[in-house]
Formats: sequence, structure tokens, C-alpha cells
Amino acid sequence: MRIGHDGNGIATLTGSTMNVGNPNAAGADGSLLIAGQAGSTGVLTLNGGSVVNAGYVGVGATTAGPGGAATLALNSSTLNTATLEIGAGGLLTGNDGVINALGDVIVAGTISPGNSPGRVTINCNLIALPGSRIIIDILDSGGEFSFDQLRIGNDSTFSLNDLHVVFNFLGNTDPNAFAATGGFDLDNFIQSLNPQTGAVTGLSTVFAPGQTWNDVLGTENITAVSPAYDLSGLHVAADGTVTVVAVPTAVPEPSTWAMLVLGLFAISSMARRRALARSR
Repeated sequence: MRIGHDGNGIATLTGSTMNVGNPNAAGADGSLLIAGQAGSTGVLTLNGGSVVNAGYVGVGATTAGPGGAATLALNSSTLNTATLEIGAGGLLTGNDGVINALGDVIVAGTISPGNSPGRVTINCNLIALPGSRIIIDILDSGGEFSFDQLRIGNDSTFSLNDLHVVFNFLGNTDPNAFAATGGFDLDNFIQSLNPQTGAVTGLSTVFAPGQTWNDVLGTENITAVSPAYDLSGLHVAADGTVTVVAVPTAVPEPSTWAMLVLGLFAISSMARRRALARSR
């Protein structure tokens, strides 16, 4: 199945099942390609308990290499596949989506749990390639904080050293207030899930003996952004605790706005006078 193979394509499934191939086959038995060719654009959205079964799934990727700009959105839906590849132009998003793979999920693009904040679960081996990133939205809703989460199956392996983590504080969310809750901890955002029991713990609970977050994630690849605060001095401790210096963005005084408006008015008036002079 191809969505946006050599142009633009959009497909949305709700409460549906799509069988493209055998997800339990060792080889790629049936392929689902979203924006498989360079220059193409494709979007597949799965809603309301939809299920897709495929041998190979490429989101902006094919087994032969990168593709175009692709989006796979999993909203309370499941993807069963032997292998999932997210190319450099690929995006995995959605809320309460689950990926079950016989082999690996290989990410060169972006994971951004949607309906922000949201959650994506990957029950298989996860390999992050150079250039990959996860965007974690953090939202203050009247003093209650919610945030994106990535959950990885507790029996899965993971290679995250090349993953760029971006903490995105939405709107006027105050990073200082969020940090004061004790919630600014990598184990709250990237977690381990036991599919049999449903138990959820911080990912660090399944690290190898002696491993810390500084071994698992390249701390130089962790950043934070905000439209309302200037952020600096981000630091990640070995136990996953994140600290950052957040200063509210300066808002111009009313007198400054007035001077700006008057200046723009003056420039506009001068431009009109010059135009009239040239037309005479």
C-alpha cells in the first residue's frame, strides 16, 4: 500500500482494520509506504481502535533509503509490523498509539506524541539514528501539569545515544513552576511498560547494571524551548533530574509600543511623500 508515493496522499481510518502483510514474518511480507519517494508527502491517521498489520512500514522511508515528508498518527490505535522505519522527513505522532514490532523501530526522523500532551508506546527494539529527535510537550492547565510520554516495552532493547530530546513548554507554561513539582525527570517522560501487567516505571529501572541516564542519552542532545521564557543552563543529572534557568521573556513597556507605532507611522508617511514626489 502506498500513500503519497510520487505526489500528495492522505488516508484516515477510524475503527478499521487494514491487512497489508504478515507482521510476524521474518522478512518484509507486505509493505505500507507513506511518502516513499523523495519530494512526496503522505499522511496516514489511525483513529478509534484502528489496527494495521504489515510486514514492513516505512514513514518517509523505504528499505532502499529515505523518502519524502511523511506522518503516521496513531490515536488509540495499533500498528503491528515486522519492521518500522521513520525516515529523516518522517513523523510519528498521536495519543495512546501502540506499535508492536517483531524486529526494530528505526528512527531517523521525529517522534512527537500529539493531541498535546499525548503518549506513544513502542513494544519492540528502538534504534535512534543521528538526526532523530523526540519533542516532549509540557502544558500547565491551571496549575496541573501534563506532558508527552514515550513508553518502551520492558523486554525491548533501546539505543538512544543519538536521540535529540526537545522539551517544549507550551504557551505560558512556567518551567520553574514545573520543576518545583519534582516532575522534571527523564523517567517521567521516557518510561518502561510491562505489556502483560500494564505496570509502568521509569526507563532507568531497566538499565543495565551501573548504567545511568548520562550513559543512555547524549546529554548534549537535550534542549528546552519556550515562547514565554528565555531558557539557559540546562543540565541533566545522572539520575535523570533536569534543571534549567528560566527567565520570563521581556515584554515591551506601553511607552515602547507607542514609540514603535509612531516610528512606523512616520516611516509610512515618508514613503508616501516620496512616492508622490516621484509621480509628479
